[in-house]
Amino acid sequence: EEVINEYPMLIQYVYEPNDDLIKVALRKDLNVLQYLKRIPVSIQTWILSQNGMILEHIDAAEQTEELVEIAIRENINAYKYAYIKTLTLDLIVLEQDPTRVDIISGYHPELIDYIVDYNPRFITKFLDTPGLVTDELKRRAIAVDSSVYRLIPTPDLELMKYAALVDLDLMDYMPYSN
Repeated sequence: EEVINEYPMLIQYVYEPNDDLIKVALRKDLNVLQYLKRIPVSIQTWILSQNGMILEHIDAAEQTEELVEIAIRENINAYKYAYIKTLTLDLIVLEQDPTRVDIISGYHPELIDYIVDYNPRFITKFLDTPGLVTDELKRRAIAVDSSVYRLIPTPDLELMKYAALVDLDLMDYMPYSN
């Protein structure tokens, strides 16, 4: 242990290093990872809780949802190295930083509020799902970006009135009726 503490790279010559010895080496130098033939799950959990970006060096076959969650809770940017992306993990990412819609796995209906708040124009990705896009959500999107009004098919009279209040120039895109 004293030798590894002094020269962490020598761990590559230890036939079967135990978890404590691996931790000693990793505390000194993260480059030790490249010399380990097998990283035990307990070490993966520990190191991801210290530095989530290490997820990049964990093979896809060894990644689990729990390991990915540990990594993204430590560093949200680690999610781009995750091979496992689920709605639950997407939700964790967006709860930590609602602006990171760029790294989620997909536009799930459960995430509509985060996605529309991030970019109101993304409301169009949900228009084909009846009942999902509420009038209140449409109003919120128009309030942030008035050009969203033009993307909404067949707006009702109340939405037209609201859009005209937000941006009078939108009157050019409203149907004329007596």
